[in-house]
Amino acid sequence: MCDYNEKNEAAVNEFIEFLRYERGSAELTISSYRNDLKDFSRFLGEEDFGSIFEVSPEIIRAYLTRCSLEGLGRKSAARRVSSLRAFYKHLLQNGKISVNPVTGLRTPKPDGKLPNFLTEKEIDYLLSEQDLSTWLGARDKAILEVLYGGGLRISELTGLSRSSFRSGGRIVKVRGKGNRERLCPLGERAGKAVEDYLRLAENHFRECCRAFDEEAVFLNRFGRRLKEGGIRKMLKKYLLKAGLSKSATPHTLRHSYATHLLDHNADLRSVQELLGHKSIAATQVYTHLTTKRLKDVYKKAHPRDSFTEPEQ
Repeated sequence: MCDYNEKNEAAVNEFIEFLRYERGSAELTISSYRNDLKDFSRFLGEEDFGSIFEVSPEIIRAYLTRCSLEGLGRKSAARRVSSLRAFYKHLLQNGKISVNPVTGLRTPKPDGKLPNFLTEKEIDYLLSEQDLSTWLGARDKAILEVLYGGGLRISELTGLSRSSFRSGGRIVKVRGKGNRERLCPLGERAGKAVEDYLRLAENHFRECCRAFDEEAVFLNRFGRRLKEGGIRKMLKKYLLKAGLSKSATPHTLRHSYATHLLDHNADLRSVQELLGHKSIAATQVYTHLTTKRLKDVYKKAHPRDSFTEPEQ
């Protein structure tokens, strides 16, 4: 069994290396895959199922049943299936297995929860709390403006380099999921915020005679490329300062970006392109958000009738 455990762990680690260095997946994606596959590997060991290379569809179903009994939500279960599907596809393509045990396995439907987003007024509150007389305040303003103004994922933002910007800073080239590249237009406010921040940051480090990463866009106080954790912490600080009680993450600004575009009559295909979604289905969730808002407005504002769903 010890030998099986070592081989299973080695197979997972090899797949993680493939994701990082060949596919160029985001660190958050890599971390999710690693955690899911290590959990599956532990399950194989606990149940004495042996090698990860000799798994049957019945074993996969037994694993998902155990996850369900332990209270795993459908969204998390769907992610586990996605991790297993990608892992076994990789093994099959590399000749490590002859039959894919995940083929034909249905992905659990999500719970139907809509993404969280901030209203346009809440965005205004959030973007008015930065101290623009300091380079750090200007940096924070620029980060929030780019996340909201360009709809970037946090991993795309932290990966930005100076050479990513085009057309005087009004278009940015990002590398998204699956190592796919796309061009994201930035509004005038976002472009100017980046320009002002970079000028203040360069002046700060040169006055202090301190070396800094001259290629990275967003820097920490030591002059090195800012990491995702620092951005999450920064956002929480400004949510509190703005008096916003909503739970929000950097991805909430991306949800807000898409929702507000559709609210202002952008077509769905254009929003798909701007977000870098491979499938239109991933973008359609935002149409449910805007429909829900219309219903809420109707319920609150109409003097005579409340809105009820028609029978199917």
